[in-house]
Amino acid sequence: MNIIDIKDLSKEYIYKKNINKALNKVSMQINEGEIVGLVGPNGAGKSTLIKLICGILMKTSGEISIMGKDPFKGRKKVCYDLAVMFGQRTSLWYNIPVKESLYLVRDIYSIPKHDFKIRLDKYSKVLNVSDLLDIPVRKLSFGQKIKCELLSIILHNPKLIILDEPTIGLDILSKQSLRNILYDFAHENKATILITSHDLDDIQKICNRIVFINKGKFQLNLKRNDLDNILIKTAVIYVDKNDENGELVKSKFYRDKSESSFKFVMPATEVQNFTLNLYKFDNNTNFRKESPGLEDILYEYYK
Repeated sequence: MNIIDIKDLSKEYIYKKNINKALNKVSMQINEGEIVGLVGPNGAGKSTLIKLICGILMKTSGEISIMGKDPFKGRKKVCYDLAVMFGQRTSLWYNIPVKESLYLVRDIYSIPKHDFKIRLDKYSKVLNVSDLLDIPVRKLSFGQKIKCELLSIILHNPKLIILDEPTIGLDILSKQSLRNILYDFAHENKATILITSHDLDDIQKICNRIVFINKGKFQLNLKRNDLDNILIKTAVIYVDKNDENGELVKSKFYRDKSESSFKFVMPATEVQNFTLNLYKFDNNTNFRKESPGLEDILYEYYK
């Protein structure tokens, strides 16, 4: 079943008689239970797409169906099975205990009290926030607020969850915990999750499909197996910097530099020739090979 079904979707803004195509005839289907990462540079069209999915914006042309409904015309019905979380915003009330905001969620979504208690007990333990429910939101740390916010959006067992920069500002352990929770929730409840993030490490670790958008168009749509095959065929080489090898930055594989090394990204088939050529600069050149990450693969698409 397609939870999100988009065909030739466009959204245009007119400013001083100029037409800005925020989205330009994009098509995408996301199935039940998928965890999809939506990535791209600032201004690529990610936020516009999310607002169209949520029914906040009306399309200019094309087709969009969310759980079989038009999200703009049927926004109230769609919202009962939809949950959205923005990393920099909160739906929790600032001056009252967390649980009071959760009771409001219960009433808004008409969750039976028995079901609500079971879910609250279960998910608060999973998120490790049971001891925070009686504390006013204003007294929570940023990471604690994020966890409580996630708790509030999953209590009504949404079929579709949209997360915008969900791990921004979290430490390493909190990020890992949040990723595990999302993964388990999706698989236990057959929930579909759409994540937008500039943290490509998060995207790579949790998503089973990655969609890259830029200038209002989808440029990549990679399933997990496709990405893994690309990663296998790609290599990252770090070369120690010295007085002799500064010319290496002219290499077509040059990517970046740090205080102590140059970074190169290349097809795995080029590694042997590249490393042999290193000794033209210095017979004592030191280098190391590492596995690539999603950032290394998508770099060229950000330009």
